[in-house]
Amino acid sequence: MNCTKHKNYKGKIFPSTLCSECINVWKLNRVSTFSWSKYQKQCLLTAVYPNKGNNIHYPFLGLINETAEFIEKLLKNDIPLNEIDDEFGDILWYYSVLAYEFNESTINYSLPLNKQNRESFNIDTLTRNIIKGYVNINNISLTNIFNSLGLLAGYVKKLERDYNGKIYDSDKRIEIYHCFRDTMTYIIKYYEDERYKFDDADDKINFSTQIVIIAVNNNAKLMSRKIRNKLHGSGDKR
Repeated sequence: MNCTKHKNYKGKIFPSTLCSECINVWKLNRVSTFSWSKYQKQCLLTAVYPNKGNNIHYPFLGLINETAEFIEKLLKNDIPLNEIDDEFGDILWYYSVLAYEFNESTINYSLPLNKQNRESFNIDTLTRNIIKGYVNINNISLTNIFNSLGLLAGYVKKLERDYNGKIYDSDKRIEIYHCFRDTMTYIIKYYEDERYKFDDADDKINFSTQIVIIAVNNNAKLMSRKIRNKLHGSGDKR
């Protein structure tokens, strides 16, 4: 499918023209060829913060902030589904960037993982485990989310206090991996349960596919801001 305005556009690179038709072509291409590692690379193109690759704190604080905004809108009961999806997309962005930071912090510092614990912050493996439902729990509540975020905050705080933000110890890496994985599982599974309660939710699309669509839409939003020099600042409409 080509854009009728730009005949040679194939949808492989985000369109600098910001043509809406080209953006839709790009989105279709991204959804059809989606992988979480490709998504993460796209996120990193719009990750503008100090010491990228050596800064766990910024994406972690962003994850807490966006989770709070997401839950606030979800509980209001009068917010359109597309706005809540947009907030959820921001959570996925911070999740992706935080996974990158955790991975970067372990590459040159940790002892090798033992054979029983080969978990990695590789985002393809991590997300596959999350989507499969690694945490086997029914009726996930906000308490699960808040408690898990609190535990993760404790790890991040101690990493900064004791190890200058680096994960030196392989056992500690395993603990942080489990906590991070479980936190994101709670958030994602909670939204899966809540999203189908909306009248305009398309129950013909399974949730794992819907997450991909939300993630790609979020990439498109942020790439547009980058091209328009609007990544800095605040407000959803910039």
